[in-house]
Amino acid sequence: MTIQPAIPDQRPRLPDQKRIDWRPILNPKGAWSALVVAGSSPDRVSRNCAGIVYISAPYHAEAQIRGAWRMERSVKMSALASIEMGRLAACGCTALAPTVQIAEAAHARVLNDDTPDPLDRVFWDAWSQPILNVAALIAIPDIPGWDRCPMVWRDLRFALGHNLPVHVYGGVNG
Repeated sequence: MTIQPAIPDQRPRLPDQKRIDWRPILNPKGAWSALVVAGSSPDRVSRNCAGIVYISAPYHAEAQIRGAWRMERSVKMSALASIEMGRLAACGCTALAPTVQIAEAAHARVLNDDTPDPLDRVFWDAWSQPILNVAALIAIPDIPGWDRCPMVWRDLRFALGHNLPVHVYGGVNG
């Protein structure tokens, strides 16, 4: 019986969960360059994906002011993420954007107060995980707040840890 030596994991270490720093992620010659495409677009996503696209768009920090959820800001974030779903659909991609579902559930609280708090990140992170699990690619559209959103960062870390391609629409000059 021959004992094979353990092969060390060659993947770079995942970025820190609590410190959002896109510079090493978006570096075209960096450790993550094989998985992360900066300056992407819906057309480019459609050429590189044969499954469900997960649109990772900001919500929680952008849908509030000083910790209070705001309907008008929530509507804006839902609309911006919906635009990206439409752009991908026009390119032939099936895409899901948890931001849209979170926002619309929040808007429905007017009719049903049993809906979870729209700013409860722990709940919504867990809720969106099954969608993330079936995604073939993560698209991060250039929606204001994408680069500072903890949920987008969580999605990115998941993708990197599972060798899932990530297309970032922004980040070319940042």
